[in-house]
Amino acid sequence: MKKLLVIGLVLVLSVGMALVGVASEKIYNIGFLDDITTVNYVAGLGPDSTTYNFAVYNWNYGLYGLTTKTYIWVPSLAEGMPSDMPPVLSDKVDADGNPLYESTVELKQGLMWSDGNEFTADDVVFSYTLIAKYVDVFGGNWSGSIYPDLFYDVEKLDDYTVKFYLTEDSADFKWGTLMMGLVSKAQWEPIVVEAEKGDTPGQDILAAVIDVPVSLGPFLFEKWEKGAFAINAARSDYTQAGEVTTTYANGAVTIINPGKYEEIHYGTPEGDILYEEVEGPFVDRVIYHIYTDQASAVLALAEGTIDFLHNPVGLSKGFQDQLGAEPAIKIVENDSNGFRYLAFNVRKPLYSYKEFRQAVAYLIDKELVTETILQGIAFPMYSAVPAGNSYWKNPAVTKIGEGLSRGERILAAVALLRGAGFSWEQEPVVENGELVTKGSGLIMPDGTKVEKQELLCPSTAYDPIRATFGIWIERWMNDIGIPVKANLTGFNTIAEFVMGVGTPTFDMYILGWGLGNPAFPDFLYSFWHSANDYPAGFNTPGYKSEAYDEAVEKFVKEWDLAKARDYCFEAQAILAEDLPYVILFDTPLIEAYQDRVVMPFDHALDGLQGANGCQATAELIE
Repeated sequence: MKKLLVIGLVLVLSVGMALVGVASEKIYNIGFLDDITTVNYVAGLGPDSTTYNFAVYNWNYGLYGLTTKTYIWVPSLAEGMPSDMPPVLSDKVDADGNPLYESTVELKQGLMWSDGNEFTADDVVFSYTLIAKYVDVFGGNWSGSIYPDLFYDVEKLDDYTVKFYLTEDSADFKWGTLMMGLVSKAQWEPIVVEAEKGDTPGQDILAAVIDVPVSLGPFLFEKWEKGAFAINAARSDYTQAGEVTTTYANGAVTIINPGKYEEIHYGTPEGDILYEEVEGPFVDRVIYHIYTDQASAVLALAEGTIDFLHNPVGLSKGFQDQLGAEPAIKIVENDSNGFRYLAFNVRKPLYSYKEFRQAVAYLIDKELVTETILQGIAFPMYSAVPAGNSYWKNPAVTKIGEGLSRGERILAAVALLRGAGFSWEQEPVVENGELVTKGSGLIMPDGTKVEKQELLCPSTAYDPIRATFGIWIERWMNDIGIPVKANLTGFNTIAEFVMGVGTPTFDMYILGWGLGNPAFPDFLYSFWHSANDYPAGFNTPGYKSEAYDEAVEKFVKEWDLAKARDYCFEAQAILAEDLPYVILFDTPLIEAYQDRVVMPFDHALDGLQGANGCQATAELIE
């Protein structure tokens, strides 16, 4: 199946050992650094979305997805490619008489949900209708999947054929709409009907308690003990087991499931094979053990309690050295498909000033932290597209503050603030390149004194690198009279505060993103387009820019990849100046796993955690 592109140690040990039970069972043990938030799939990809949810949700897929490791767009639940791509002009018009575009998709037959129902066009129509109706409430990944301004309707032509109607022939249809995760109509329709009896149906759907999510994937949810562990059990009736996906060096891809279907895409499959993967699952259960900190999780990995540590930030140098001494541990290094960042709540008057955001960017010496304090285990970033995604990365964006001394940084920040109308009770004083008098009492252009601000960032136990940045940013901002206190806390605590119900009230926060689809980085739309202002989407800063909106709209709609790259570069250049985020750094993604696990690959952009530990394709040596 193609993937889509969005605690106590003692307790875990005792419970985990009890769960293993039958000696002949093959248990794949994965370590998490925080809990999942819900097993309600709609909420778990919406306002409650986290990386750990994605790792557990091996239940729902889209019509199309990406090949593992090679990231090529291929059918998943669909049978072959859409009839028309780009979509063609339709005879149907919208409610205002505007022309629509259409494209038809055939579905694979014989795919079974875990409740015994077959996957059909009814599930497709129900899923898209549900998400389109409540996308403004669901937010999160959903708005960047369905693209509500593009999607108009979908109709069932027969049990295995659907036709999409769109407002334009946008590439969003390929990279977003057709990759949206689908749900079981049989399970979700009663939930929706009941919710729609109330006054807040969208919120009630998000709050619905799901005991056992109906699964179309290789695993079925079995149990969740909050703060301790979760379990997925392999489906013996998984109808796509045995599927073999092969990517050839000439660009061709074959998807073959013996006796069921055989597909050939992108030319004739011949010559060298880049990658071949067989769909399992080859384990009986996956147990997700939850730890309070990296030290406990690393110890569990060293002792063999877990087989793989799902860690989006990778291992720090000390943990690499610790695990490198263990003969049963394999350590692998890959380019990361993500970044860590500082976000501003630009809805608030202080952070609405671009000059203020740029001043903070000048103060942050990324090179000092990454190269000196952290001794090279991280590298500074200035653009939202990671270096490993070279086709889409703009190498010429403005790099505010790069190469400046401490004194030069302070002078640049003070000049920006003064030019925007800010003042101080005591303005910072720099002499001979050194700060000799700290600033205090920053006053906004309207005469309001800036009160204490809060910077939320992960704790040292969860991510010492982001915690280090948070501590230094607090220091540097206070040096020039911006009163800030860093609040080092838990990952889920920050996520709830930033992406909880209602308009976010945070001042600043530091988190990170894993970016999903490297073949088309439409996260640029999801994170910063004004239509995705939270809670409609992931634009948590509330950033609004007509110039940015125009550039990123052209990017995601463009079918010609060369033209799309030009728009992508333009969007990155605007972001680097406007700075709703200050992109801080990333690290080489260094991961570790027990050598009893036979992974299908070790090296790929975003590593093993990007493939969620290869749960459906990894094998265990007993």
